[in-house]
Amino acid sequence: MNPTPASTADDVRLLRCLDALLYGLIALAVLLLWPGAGRNLMNNLSLIVVLPAIWLAWTALRLPPTLPGQPERWVTARTRLIGTAVLMSALQPGALWYQHVATSLYLACNAMLWALVTLTFLFEFAKVVGLLAEYLKGGPEAAAAKVTRGMYFYLACVPALAAALIIIQQTVESHSHTLTLLRLELLFNNSGTLDNGLSHGVALFYRFVVIGAVLATIIFLCAILTSLRFRLRRRIV
Repeated sequence: MNPTPASTADDVRLLRCLDALLYGLIALAVLLLWPGAGRNLMNNLSLIVVLPAIWLAWTALRLPPTLPGQPERWVTARTRLIGTAVLMSALQPGALWYQHVATSLYLACNAMLWALVTLTFLFEFAKVVGLLAEYLKGGPEAAAAKVTRGMYFYLACVPALAAALIIIQQTVESHSHTLTLLRLELLFNNSGTLDNGLSHGVALFYRFVVIGAVLATIIFLCAILTSLRFRLRRRIV
């Protein structure tokens, strides 16, 4: 059966959303691979690094409200993606300001919350990509999205959440936020003053393993989105 004009128009809009999501992920990957791209002449992070988050949040809002065959699952996944994308873009300026005022507990908590929300966004993003693959009858892409989501959860989300809980617990037990500031400075700025070998080990694990898992997830999702784009183009034509 030939597609109706209405369904073709919906597929065209979905294709544009896939293109926009792909461009946003590529921008994130570039910033992770080339951190200097988001820094100014003073070697400080500039507000240009906020643009990919804003772009992804805007694109998430433009995703179709429903998908045939999986209305409830899609609505839930889309709502979570939009919520995390908006929070990520809203919290990122505070995370940038923390680079300049590392003694601010408010900005430090903002930076930690932003990191956790960003990790959650990619987790929800993988879910949405998997649902899109199912909608487009892309069995290999759906399986790849599921594997990517599981790998990302155990290699990035779990360690990051554990680190956040440990920092919060130590802060509560010490009745001082100084330890929180020092540990977050070690994680985010690579300039902490703690001589604790365990702290440096956790920081190295965060920078190489967790960030590596995030980068690998972005690359895999880009590959899956590219395959879905070609599948959707063939469907439209």
